[in-house]
Amino acid sequence: MKIEHTAEPQNNDTKRQYLPIVITDTCKCGREVKMDLRREYLSYPDFNAPIPVTLYCGDCGEERTHNVVLRVRMEEVFEGQAPA
Repeated sequence: MKIEHTAEPQNNDTKRQYLPIVITDTCKCGREVKMDLRREYLSYPDFNAPIPVTLYCGDCGEERTHNVVLRVRMEEVFEGQAPA
């Protein structure tokens, strides 16, 4: 079996996309800020295209926006093999 991944942007019609991902950054005030996408969500994120993600510091009120790319990957798993 062959699985081919393409880098073409793809629309995702999911209104609220929860993911097993935690984004962490350090604010200019020194506090660590996180966005836990298991509890927070991305709204209609496209695959293979830039998505703005904004992290908010509750201590100083700074908002910092980063562009990220959501990529989807598929791999064959053989019977009895645990996924990586």
